[in-house]
Amino acid sequence: RDRTVGTLPLLPYSSMIASAFLWVVYGLLKNESKIWSSNGVGLVLGLYYFGNFVKHAPKAAPTLPGSVKQHLQAMGTVILGTLMLALSPMQSPVNIIGTLGVIFCVAMF
Repeated sequence: RDRTVGTLPLLPYSSMIASAFLWVVYGLLKNESKIWSSNGVGLVLGLYYFGNFVKHAPKAAPTLPGSVKQHLQAMGTVILGTLMLALSPMQSPVNIIGTLGVIFCVAMF
């Protein structure tokens, strides 16, 4: 074993983290344990996969796409935006977060 991810992309794992986080927050706001618990598992696994991928990725991998830093920034933006919506004084942030979750899923597939 050469302990490298070769030319595999990082995008599936970073999008898994962002999407799972969004759905965990949605499930918590809706008080739906089936939503937040299953996506909580996905979030933990996504973080594990992401960490292992980065650990074994070549320094100048051309297929990530983008850099690890860019992936972290994109995930941070989704996470921060979701938290800002969830904690905002808006009437119903859960509807916006749910709609964003659906859009995010459609965009990924």
